[in-house]
Formats: sequence, C-alpha cells, structure tokens
Amino acid sequence: MEPGEFLFGAVGVTATLLGVGLLVAPGTVNVGPVRAVTDTAGSTEPAQLMLVLGTVAGLLVAVAARPRSGEESEQPTFETTAGRSDEGSNSLGPAAGTAIREGGEHWAELRATLAVAATDAYADAAGVSRSAAETAVARGTWTDDPLAAGVLAGELPVTAAAAAQVLPRRERQRRAERTVTAIERLQDR
Repeated sequence: MEPGEFLFGAVGVTATLLGVGLLVAPGTVNVGPVRAVTDTAGSTEPAQLMLVLGTVAGLLVAVAARPRSGEESEQPTFETTAGRSDEGSNSLGPAAGTAIREGGEHWAELRATLAVAATDAYADAAGVSRSAAETAVARGTWTDDPLAAGVLAGELPVTAAAAAQVLPRRERQRRAERTVTAIERLQDR
C-alpha cells in the first residue's frame, strides 16, 4: 500500500468514526475543533452544508482517482487461441494495451477481434455453424457473463456504463479481461 493510499484510508476511517460518534452520542465528541465544526454545521442551512460537503468529497475522490505522475500504467497483454481455421490463432497482445489506454477506434478494433474469437470458440463449443455463432455473439447469448456478452453485443449493464464514465481505462481493462475469460471458458469445454 502506498503512503497516499494509507493516508486517504486513515482520513476516511477517522471521518467515519467521527461521524458515527456525532450521530450516536453528540455530546461525547464535543471537544476543540469538533465543537467549532458542530456549532457551524448546526447554524448553517442544510442545502448549503450538503453542497460544501459534496464538493469536498468530490474533490477528494478526484484527487484519489487521478493518475500519479511518473508512473506508467502496466497493461497486461491478452492472448487467446480461438482455433481459427484461416489464421491458426488470434493474439491480442500489444493491440489490447493500446485499445485499453486510448479507447475509440482502437477499442472498436479490439471488440471486433474479440467478436471473431468468440464466434469461433462458440461455434466449436456449441457445435453450431459460424453464422449461428455470429448471431449468438451479436445477441449476447454466447456466454452467461452479462458483461462479456454486452461488450460484444453493444448492450452493457447499467453499472458498467456508469463505471466507464468514472474510470474509462479501468473499465475497458475489466471488460477486455472478462471477455477473454469467457472466450477461454468456451475453448476449455
């Protein structure tokens, strides 16, 4: 655990314990600066207090989530063999790292590559034609993992869509990993 993470954790635990103490027994946590804060909070309009607290919490989350300078994020490479009859294998190594970092067109290309791998794996595992496998991938019925199915079908769960807005790179990483895992499960059948 890095020192910054430890500090944020310690501040979070302290604030939570202080908040619980103020709710459960307001008179017992009435010392020094806490008294000044509780007096000010008591005389402030609730809407204004919520605005200030929400802004402070948002800033703390933004600071905690920002990438650290000087650190290069390590993106694992994904490799999967889809038993392709035309090319033999489908390697997603460096292209996956670029797609996860940059998104956009690269992400669309990675999704297309994963769709081909999923189609081939599903056709082999389910013993269906390639066109039936393409339909299953397009509809999201090729796997029981809703996230992996949604990545290739274009219909993601609401929580995944929200996570993509907050931490897009991490969410693309998670989506790619889950999709590759689902493809590998099909290949292991």
